[in-house]
Amino acid sequence: MLSYIIVAIIFIFNIVSVAGSYAQIEKGFIENVEVELAVLFDSAGDLEELAVGLDKIILSYPMELIIFSEKEVLYQTIPLGISDVRDSINEDVSLLQTQKSFTLLGKSVSVWYNLYHVQMQEYIASLTIKQFSLIGISIIIVLTLSFITQYLLFRPLSRLSENIAKIERYQLQELIDAEGLDEDEINRRLRSFARSLDSNIKVITRTYTELEQALQLERERLANTITVSKAFIHDLKSPLHQLMLENEQVLRNYPELPEMTKKILEHNTSKNEETIYTINDILLLMDENIFDLNKVKIDLDIIELLQKAIVLFKPSLKKNAVSVNLEGPEKARVTANISTMKLLIHNIISNAIQYATEDSEIEIYVHMDDGILELIVANEASAKNIARMKASGNIFRQQDEYENQIGSGNGLLLIQELAIALGGQAQLEILEEFVSVKTSIPLVEGAGSNDIKN
Repeated sequence: MLSYIIVAIIFIFNIVSVAGSYAQIEKGFIENVEVELAVLFDSAGDLEELAVGLDKIILSYPMELIIFSEKEVLYQTIPLGISDVRDSINEDVSLLQTQKSFTLLGKSVSVWYNLYHVQMQEYIASLTIKQFSLIGISIIIVLTLSFITQYLLFRPLSRLSENIAKIERYQLQELIDAEGLDEDEINRRLRSFARSLDSNIKVITRTYTELEQALQLERERLANTITVSKAFIHDLKSPLHQLMLENEQVLRNYPELPEMTKKILEHNTSKNEETIYTINDILLLMDENIFDLNKVKIDLDIIELLQKAIVLFKPSLKKNAVSVNLEGPEKARVTANISTMKLLIHNIISNAIQYATEDSEIEIYVHMDDGILELIVANEASAKNIARMKASGNIFRQQDEYENQIGSGNGLLLIQELAIALGGQAQLEILEEFVSVKTSIPLVEGAGSNDIKN
């Protein structure tokens, strides 16, 4: 799809620039004739040499030319006098009529010439060749980038899918024996994980009772699942980084690309960079122990985080025709883990946007009292969406085919678990067609409500 868009942009750009390009060619046409005439008069040794040079110029450029002195006509392409020929020229086909003086063999002569417009057939042929050349180059570049992206991203993912299937069937030895067949880093890590898992299972089999084996096996599977997930997420950066470098290289090596094509490549590079930063944040969060999250705290302003989140979700708000109204103090400080707090706020707002009625308003209230910060997000929703929101608090809940497939379908459950991780709680309240998620979180340690309320 991107290939067609870029080709269309290039085609439209060239069509729009036809008038300017044609004018530029005719300007160059005029300048070339003036230069060649000046050079010829400077170098001609006699009238015969001058005539030969003029014949060549006439063959190269569509024009009429008369050279005369005070006594006689020295050269002419049309058998008419100056006054007659001026009247006979059709101004619609004439590009330029002019008369200039040159020095020939030490004497001054007058040169009158009429230049005709560049023939459109020749120009169209030249334009067509240029058009198809640019389109061909653009298609080759885009297809090459697409192929490289698919090769770098989808081939390792296909192998990863096969190897994960082997692990699910506990075909660990088969995966271990395939060492050396896969070249990508993620599958090498997966094979190393399979070897570790196989070793741990053998140890468990020898050491623990049947119940202990089952418990230890689930622990190992969870730990290894997290390891695989981290490796998978980490290796997603490689094709993104490679694609970003390739886009930058194309911009450097092909400065003649149309401006719109450059903007598309620059936009893709920027989005790849943002995605890499997001992946780094996810990896950092996964390295933390969920039970120790509350030990890593900093002073945060909830109002600032909410405002940034609203800006982040502007495209979704616009798509769903939903507006947001934020009410609260200028600042609302809490001491909490920043990664968990961001996830909580993003999930609350995302949940509200997903289930809000079209052309409605999401109300966000921030209130602080008795050492507790209360964050209330309320919106209007249909009966079907209210039922879905309530169901999203069930860990075993599955989405129906009409829901947003980007989400997990467990938004409320995730909000409640994140609130608990921050030392607070979250609950869903329903009043007719209005729903609200009320989240309570401890305020700044050692500070009362009067210290931070405006």
